Amino acid sequence: MNIKDQSEAATHEIEIENFISDMTEGRYSKRIDLPMDSALRKISEKLNFLAGVLESKANEQDRAQRVAKIGNWSFDLSSGKIFWSKALYSLHPVDAQMGPPDFSTLCQMVHPDDRARFQSLVENCVVNGTPYHSFHRIVFPDRVLWLDAYGYAQKDSTGKVIALYGTAQDVTEQVEREELSRFTLEALQIGVWKFNPANQSLFWDKSMYEIYNARAEDFTGHYQAWESTLTPEAKSKAVEELGQALSGEKEFDTVFEIQTKDRGRRFISGRGKVIRDKSGKAQMMYGVNIDITTQKINDLERERVSKFLEVVLQNIPSMIFAKDCQNDFRFSLLNKAGENIFGMKASQFIGKSDYDLFTKEQADLLRASDEEILQQGSTLSTKEIVLESSIGPRTLQTIKFPIFDDFNNPAYVIGISNDITEELKIKASLEVERTKSFRNAKLASLGEMSAGVAHEINNPLTIITSSASQLERLIRDPEKFSAKVEMIKKASHRISRIVQGLKKFSRSDIKSNQQVYVLHNIVSDSLILIEARAKEHSISIFAEAVSPLQIFCDEIETEQVIVNLINNSIDAIKNLNEKWIKISINEEDSSVVLKIEDSGPGIPKEVREKVFEPFFTTKNMGEGTGLGLSITKGILDDHDASISILENTPNTCFEIRYPKLK
Repeated sequence: MNIKDQSEAATHEIEIENFISDMTEGRYSKRIDLPMDSALRKISEKLNFLAGVLESKANEQDRAQRVAKIGNWSFDLSSGKIFWSKALYSLHPVDAQMGPPDFSTLCQMVHPDDRARFQSLVENCVVNGTPYHSFHRIVFPDRVLWLDAYGYAQKDSTGKVIALYGTAQDVTEQVEREELSRFTLEALQIGVWKFNPANQSLFWDKSMYEIYNARAEDFTGHYQAWESTLTPEAKSKAVEELGQALSGEKEFDTVFEIQTKDRGRRFISGRGKVIRDKSGKAQMMYGVNIDITTQKINDLERERVSKFLEVVLQNIPSMIFAKDCQNDFRFSLLNKAGENIFGMKASQFIGKSDYDLFTKEQADLLRASDEEILQQGSTLSTKEIVLESSIGPRTLQTIKFPIFDDFNNPAYVIGISNDITEELKIKASLEVERTKSFRNAKLASLGEMSAGVAHEINNPLTIITSSASQLERLIRDPEKFSAKVEMIKKASHRISRIVQGLKKFSRSDIKSNQQVYVLHNIVSDSLILIEARAKEHSISIFAEAVSPLQIFCDEIETEQVIVNLINNSIDAIKNLNEKWIKISINEEDSSVVLKIEDSGPGIPKEVREKVFEPFFTTKNMGEGTGLGLSITKGILDDHDASISILENTPNTCFEIRYPKLK
């Protein structure tokens, strides 16, 4: 063979080798062309025929793999060549045109939680030839697939690993179905088990262990796991009922209590079905366990709550009653407080209507309120009503509400009544004491102002006396005479205003007489009473000129509030170097705001929290009753007004907010 023939033969040999290599790796579309006059023509035809057959087989295999969602691969360690079937590309985020990825790139496609285990299994197969089974996830940009992958190694005669082969199947749908089934069983707290009576073997699924709060690895078998949680009584009962089910005496349907490893108390409902052969012999028993702890505990809790509510119902100080709307509003419930109010046993009430127990006039009122509640379908607070009882008339304050059945028909009227008979008596007594305190506080204020008021009256009296003594000798001088008369009039008017202010301030009636007043005018009248005491201590009072803002109030009570606050300011600053009191009236949002500020340094926080409490005072013994500010707050509460001590000011400032007139 010459050099040319040798070269051609070598070329043909390489072409054939490449052709066989392509077929081995699944590439069948390439055809081989050899010289037709050569002896290789027949080989070429046979090889091309074989390529067509293999391509057809490969296409069928590819279709089958795609339907089964399974792909295969191979890895030649010596050459580093990797082969992937077409179906395998669809199971990974890989472009088939780019060819199979290397192992490092493949690992990056595996879910981070599965990556380390997958990598370890494959590397162990490469190094030691250990077959592996990997259950892992592949991450796509828009989804995640579960793959069930197998791999095995091919070794040479020396035991060296030379190639790897494997498959990977998409089992995502199966996993999702199993997950759904598992989640359903877990959500319903249901475990599945089977028992073979022939060898006394027991099988538990995963949910059973979760129900029993146990781990399979802690026990030698499922039967030991079951046995370990049962109390002796529960085991005896379960074995007995299991035997009865296997013998055909009855179905296996039982409830028993277990103690889990954390000493938790659980209640289990067990149900089973026996499978028998043609002769009736038990072959297998299948069953489920359901954790009914919540239901059982709820039942026990309902029983406990029912007993608790009965105790509360019978011992609550308010009368609670129920009337049957379907039975002429007859009483169906009355607690002990109701028995005490009426001096009768509940048995004397049950089954009777208001007309059997009270006067017709009283019963008519009660029936009307019951019917009104049903008509409105909501809670109703009834007016105070006086009912006759065996221990005398009782004044009741009642809240009623309806209860409807499942068809929205009225079923019951429930009532809660408080006996306020004694409360009203105490309230009347407290009102008398309040009147006394109110009066005493006024007298205390008048006492504090008395010396200054006397001085204020003496000054104009002196003017009147002096001017009157000069009138006789000035009778011939009309101009001077008129001037003296005018002085007498002004002095008399000054005395009249002071006296009127004292009379008004000391008025003893306590009936609220709320009307619309100009607040500035009330402040001016209050200053008439307090000016003398302020002058006595050289205290300047500044009242800002404001628009005539009006409030709805009792004039006398509002005047007392202002006098009390100014008197407190005088007491607080009378020994200071800087002594002044400022009064302002403004309009803010929905309020008319009255501020009384003095030159004092403010009130400490711990004192601010107590100043409105009765009998609390910072004055020396004998200088105050401690009632002024508490009475002030009480008056303002009656006026829907508020009083506060401003914090972010350098001086002491009380702020009163009256509701603005609508």
